[in-house]
This record gives sequence, C-alpha cells and structure tokens, in this order.
Amino acid sequence: MPRNAAWTLWLLALGLGTGSARTWTDRQGRQLEGELIEQQTDRILLRLDDSGKTVPVPLALLSDEDLQYLQSLDPGAKDRLPSPSQGAAKLRGADFGTPWPSEVRGELDIPVEELGQDESGFYLYRTPHFEFQSEAALSASIVREFSRIFETTRQAIAALPLALPIAPEPGRDYFTTRLFRDRAGYFAAGGPEGSAGVYLGREKLIMIPLENLGVREVGRRFVLDAGEESHTLIHEIVHQVTNRQRGWPTWLIEGLADYIASTDYRNARFSFTNKTRQAKSYLEERRGVDDRNPKLPQVHLLLEMSPLTFYNSANSLEHYAMGLLLFLYFAHLEGDEKGSSLQAYLAALENKTAERKARQEILLGGQTLEAFAEDFLSKWRSAGLRIDFY
Repeated sequence: MPRNAAWTLWLLALGLGTGSARTWTDRQGRQLEGELIEQQTDRILLRLDDSGKTVPVPLALLSDEDLQYLQSLDPGAKDRLPSPSQGAAKLRGADFGTPWPSEVRGELDIPVEELGQDESGFYLYRTPHFEFQSEAALSASIVREFSRIFETTRQAIAALPLALPIAPEPGRDYFTTRLFRDRAGYFAAGGPEGSAGVYLGREKLIMIPLENLGVREVGRRFVLDAGEESHTLIHEIVHQVTNRQRGWPTWLIEGLADYIASTDYRNARFSFTNKTRQAKSYLEERRGVDDRNPKLPQVHLLLEMSPLTFYNSANSLEHYAMGLLLFLYFAHLEGDEKGSSLQAYLAALENKTAERKARQEILLGGQTLEAFAEDFLSKWRSAGLRIDFY
C-alpha cells in the first residue's frame, strides 16, 4: 500500500480523517476552515467548510502551529515535514541585508511532467513550481527552454534581498501560464489590445501568445527562433510570483518586474553585473527611450501615480522607464548603494504602514521632493544618463 494511502487510513482509524474540521493558518496570518483529507509529500488536501471543495495547500505555506499539529497526528511524519525555518525559507526569498546577487544560475535539466490535454484542448506541462498550458503541442526543446525561464526567474526573485514571496497563494499548487497559438486567440481570451502579454492578478494567470515568445509554426510543428528575447515572459513571471505584495505603488511593481526583465539572461543564467548598462539598453530597445538623454515625466508624479494613469496614458512607456530608473536608484545608487532605504520601506509596507508615510519618512529620508529629484538626476548623470524632466 502506498505510504500516503496508509497514512490516510491511519487518520480514518483515529477518526481524524473525517469530521475533524479546524482553522488552518498560513505564514501571513490568512485562514481557511477545512477538514484534513490527506497529507501528500509536499502538501495537504483540505475539504473547505463553506463550499465542500477540496483544495491543495503546500506544506511550505503552513504556520508553525499547523506543522506541529500534523506532527502530533503522526510522529513518524516529522522527517518528511518541513521545519518552521524551512517553511519560511520556501515561502519567501532572501532576507533584507543579504548581498545583492551578481548572478543566478538555474538548473539546465528541469523535471517536467507532460499531462496531456485538458478539457479545453490545451496541452499541460508542469515543472516543480509552474504549470504552463499551451494551445499548441510543444516540442521537447521548447518545453525545456520555457521550463528554464520559469524556474530560473523564480530563483532570481528569491535571490534579491527583499524578502519577496516565492510560493503560490494558499489553495494553489503552481503558478499558471496560458500560451496561445497566435495573437488572435490571445486577444479573444481577453488579452489587452496592443499588449505582448499580461498577468491577470485576480485569476493569478499569465496569458501570452506563443509568437511573442519567438515560437513560429513551421508546417505541422512549432519551432523556437534561436536567440529570441524572453523579456516579456520574464516580466510577467515576476508579477505573478510577487503578486501577494499588498500596498505597493505602481512604479515599484513595474520597476521590480523590469529590473529582472532587463537583466542579461541566457541558458538558465541571469547576470546582474553592470545593471545601469543593462537598464539603459533595455530602455532604448524595449521602452523606446533615448539611452543617453531621455525626456521623462517629473519624478514626484511617478511616486504618486495611480494605476489608471500609469497604464492608460499615451506616455505609459515613459512611466515604465521611470519605474525601472527609480527602482535602480533606490537599489544601487542612493545612500549606501546597498538598497537599505528600499528594504526598510518594503518592511514598513509589509507591516501595513501607510505608503505615503513610509515613502516620505523612510524611502526619501524626510528630504523634500526637490532635493530628492536633484539627487536622482545627479546619480543617474554620474551613471551616464542625462535625464530631462518635462
């Protein structure tokens, strides 16, 4: 008998597998009311009280109290349950104070499950942390390359010293992406007109057409163009993995995504050396901004800009550019050049400090907007970028 099945029968014998509903809490204090159905290798299955639906919850998300509860049910499970410190490490990336990475190397051989087609006809592929659903059957080489991008991007997020979330939300086992055969299918499914790809926060889903990832249909098969850029997919993966951050302003959300998307990537390796050079190249190639003397909006406007204005303005590409430049400034150019103010600001937001208060007192260090703008321009001028505000 499989070990999981034996463990479930043992619970039933004790009367713990049915009718033992309790409150389960994740490491951010959010709660679910449900009955424990089964414990698997890296997750438990809960039947929710309110809907009767059975949902998976990764062990890495569970609170210390819940892990101790599972150990009390089966003392022999201690060796296969994560310790509290292991659970926390799997839930978030590198802590504040950790050095910024110079490079991140992922695995070249990512284990992938091919699960056939779902009821809508999409082909399903799973890596350890991601599920991608493709409208077209993909070759082994394309699956291998996409798997590296997904997993190595998550690894790069985890390496940043910002204590960023790196696990799916409770009730979800994987981060999910839907790949469409062409742009027509992407737009028909709700992809925004003019976009190359999108992350839908409510659905926790990335949507992107294969042709925007360099995948072309040749005869009856799909091939990946050699050397094709992966910026769009990486940008959206960052949004997906870090979606649980609440209270972040739009410039910070997009600045972080472009920080990683602008990083040199090749064969499961991100190289973070010379980020200012990478950023300037990215701004010109991807955001249409002059990489020597760009004309950009006033910096204080970006700090307070609403999502509606950021995304729906005719100047939205310039807003993205300023988001990246602001993130780089706070991460590597201002103060001690170690991102200390940015880290303290993020910690304050995590502790539910009002964004405006955290921004003025911590991120800007109490200085006036005029003094901040002057230092911002000066630091970027020293890095070879002469910015003019309009």
